[in-house]
Amino acid sequence: MSIEGKRIFFLRAALAAVLLASASGLAWAQRAAENAVTQADDAFGTSVGNEQVGLYSSFDVRGFSPTAAGNVRIDGLYFDQVTELDSRVVDSSRIRVGIAAQGYAFPAPTGVVDYSLRLPGADPHLSVLTETNTRGTTRVEFDGATPLIDGVLSVGGGVGFVRDVLADGSSSYQHSEGVLARWTPAPHIEILPFWSRLDIHDNLVGQVYVPNGPFLPLMPGRHFFGPDWAVSREFDVNYGGLARVQLAESWDLRAGLFRSEQKQPRHKFILLTDVDQQGRGDLNIFSDPPAGARSTSGEVRLDHSLAEGDRVHRAILSLRMRDWNGIYGGADLARLGRVAIGQRIDVPPPGFLYSDETLDHVSQMTLGLTYQMAWKGVGELGLGAQKVRYRKRTQIPGQAPVLSDADPWLFNASLTGTISDSVAVFGSFTRGLEESGIAPQNASNRNQALPAIETQQKDLGMRWAITPEVRLVTTLFEIEKPYFSLDATNLYRQLGQTRNRGVEISLSGSVTPRLDVVAGAVFSEPRVTGEAVRLGTVGVQPVGIDSRKIDVHFNWRPPELDDLSFDLGVTHAGAVPATLDNRVFLPERTMMDVDARYNMTLGGQPVSLRFSVLNVLGSRAWDLSDAGAYNIYWNSGRRLAIRLIADL
Repeated sequence: MSIEGKRIFFLRAALAAVLLASASGLAWAQRAAENAVTQADDAFGTSVGNEQVGLYSSFDVRGFSPTAAGNVRIDGLYFDQVTELDSRVVDSSRIRVGIAAQGYAFPAPTGVVDYSLRLPGADPHLSVLTETNTRGTTRVEFDGATPLIDGVLSVGGGVGFVRDVLADGSSSYQHSEGVLARWTPAPHIEILPFWSRLDIHDNLVGQVYVPNGPFLPLMPGRHFFGPDWAVSREFDVNYGGLARVQLAESWDLRAGLFRSEQKQPRHKFILLTDVDQQGRGDLNIFSDPPAGARSTSGEVRLDHSLAEGDRVHRAILSLRMRDWNGIYGGADLARLGRVAIGQRIDVPPPGFLYSDETLDHVSQMTLGLTYQMAWKGVGELGLGAQKVRYRKRTQIPGQAPVLSDADPWLFNASLTGTISDSVAVFGSFTRGLEESGIAPQNASNRNQALPAIETQQKDLGMRWAITPEVRLVTTLFEIEKPYFSLDATNLYRQLGQTRNRGVEISLSGSVTPRLDVVAGAVFSEPRVTGEAVRLGTVGVQPVGIDSRKIDVHFNWRPPELDDLSFDLGVTHAGAVPATLDNRVFLPERTMMDVDARYNMTLGGQPVSLRFSVLNVLGSRAWDLSDAGAYNIYWNSGRRLAIRLIADL
């Protein structure tokens, strides 16, 4: 960013701070009490504000990505996410998988990411967050809400400014804005509109390394090694609204309509290929013409419930739709010659010549009906059916349009049996039509939207309330879906079928009044089948899926020191297949974070101060960009961080 650009960026931050702090009567959502450990219901994945705990995330559930699969919801309603919802409008998220998906309408084989909006309340608040770490990242955020008409209309939102520096030396300047409203024109009607935008300036994206043999490249230092002109620019917008109308005592109508957009006026991608064991490779920089994607999606849902003694019956009729458009391709390539890993290259920018871009369009409509029955002291039953109409059109320059369609029936069933007041067993089967994601940056068909695929999941488990405050969940699961990866020609396509079978364990709750724990583990046996495996060109283990993961977090509050707490987080991941032939694996990885929180009151207002040591062991590790292509793992390197949150 130029000196003038930086000046404007920080002036905007300062101006926002002054305006927000001085706004009389303005209120914003309280954040000083945010703590993902104490607020998590299980170890399957919970995010609260900027904190996250659990085995899974929005990009990794049982080895697969629910986000790439299109399984994103906003307060339970279908949302086709092109770009991630910003924390200016999101309060928290939860992974719906296993026991957490029991009783959830229209589950998905790869799991569901369910976002909860940061709803404006009836009381005025202003929250200010500032955070910095020794890597160079600095963050300032203002969030909250205020009532305009008591009991009828509240508004809220926030702004945020970030100077982000990552483990590989890449960096960016970011600012985000968001606004929400909560309107209840009548006691039985609620309307929730929202809008958010994230701007990413001067985005220096870290390099991806591709070795020329079955080995990992030499580990580079924490610096950006590309030329200064290899800068990307992006902005992301999400907006829409939710509505709920109680038609009668047992009839509810819910609806959501959403728009998600990502635009990239400039995009550079740095790839170091043919890297040898001495750490030298060919430096290539891809430059894309303006590209992006956008989607309009939503759902209308009619919900009817009927109480019958100890039984409650519930029927849900749903109509979902989406209309997705993307433009990509047309990139030009600058070959900057042979360089060493860590060697700084700064040459004049070449004159990139772009070609015509590819256009993708997807339309999908899904009609669904589900029945649920909860029987007190006995258990729960869930049955669902969906009819999907899927159409995709790809227009490659100079070629006839490529058309694909699918019209499958999808089914799901779940059953929970109550063994005692503290023990329940459950099982489920789910079949879905899911997205297979976008081809990675190092593929010859990079950014291409891949076809929808039929997937299925089965699980069987037990939930045990060890005490009223501590819950143990164990689950056996199996997921099957087509296997996509890079072939020998660097084309990202289907290479076979993949199956991941395993067991997951979750322990969560208050072990004592002063000790909370969220602990999870998953052990699985991912396998690939198909002609490519029989021919020996593809290994039996799918690229990028580990067979072991452990995530443990503790929150401890010392006696006589109610305002002080300590957190400990330990994560462990097993070895990960890194190449198609399974000759190279990323080694297992263990990382530890510790922090101390002090909650106090200043001027009658709650304030939270947190000191953290992240990645205490200081390890640096590789992560997979895709098969045989590597980048630096985001949590590499030890760093200290300090965060202050004040609710005004």
